[in-house]
Amino acid sequence: MTPSAMTTTIQLLTTICVVCSTSPAAAKTLFDYFQPTPIISKLTTGAWGASNAQPRDQDNGLEDKTMKSYCYRDGRIIKAEDGNSHM
Repeated sequence: MTPSAMTTTIQLLTTICVVCSTSPAAAKTLFDYFQPTPIISKLTTGAWGASNAQPRDQDNGLEDKTMKSYCYRDGRIIKAEDGNSHM
């Protein structure tokens, strides 16, 4: 076997070993893509809501501490000028 053929054979065997040794990624479920909300500020137990929703970070951008602008747990019903209600 010539040196060139030997090099080609070694490269081919190396490629086969690498391809065979790598396993395909495990399939993910929808649940695998859910990530915890990052903690921005300190956790507090003095926030509104049920005790099983405590402690939590009210500075995470999901809720208004004053409950005046928005709330991610409940929609606000808005009455439009045309008489329809929207949420």
